[in-house]
Amino acid sequence: SFPKSKIKVLLLEGIHAGAAAAFRKEGFTVEELKGSLSKEELVEKMKDVYVLGIRFLFCVFLFVLPLTHT
Repeated sequence: SFPKSKIKVLLLEGIHAGAAAAFRKEGFTVEELKGSLSKEELVEKMKDVYVLGIRFLFCVFLFVLPLTHT
């Protein structure tokens, strides 16, 4: 199985600290950002991210996900 420590979680827009703590407790690598990212910044960040946590629904899937993990 893929090691959890190699799975990077990106939490944007001030996701509750408890979420980050829960991921870390399970052994995931977590990066937290208080704000949002531009489409270009998000594409760059997602190159090594497997889990994305955001507070507000927006069209990530249509614009970003096809450009990542290629």
